[in-house]
Amino acid sequence: MIAKELVDIDTDDAVGEALSRLRGFIRANARRLTADDPAFAVDLEQEGAIAVWRLDPTRLEGDDEPYLRGAIFKQMQRAARNERRKGMGRFSGC
Repeated sequence: MIAKELVDIDTDDAVGEALSRLRGFIRANARRLTADDPAFAVDLEQEGAIAVWRLDPTRLEGDDEPYLRGAIFKQMQRAARNERRKGMGRFSGC
């Protein structure tokens, strides 16, 4: 049995490495999906980071990068669409 502490450390490292590698991708897509609304873009960047964490990069290999990017983008798209549907303030026109 693998100790929980080892799994968490490995996952934390993998998430951190994936976020470092994908930060530009996440940021560019957040800006694109929000028409450069800075506050909304920050929210979508967080959604992108959460998507990386949920996907657990320890399960993925180097050739899974297109899958990872696609899954992150879809989550960010879904979050943007949901926010627009709520019609919340300045975000409703995005």
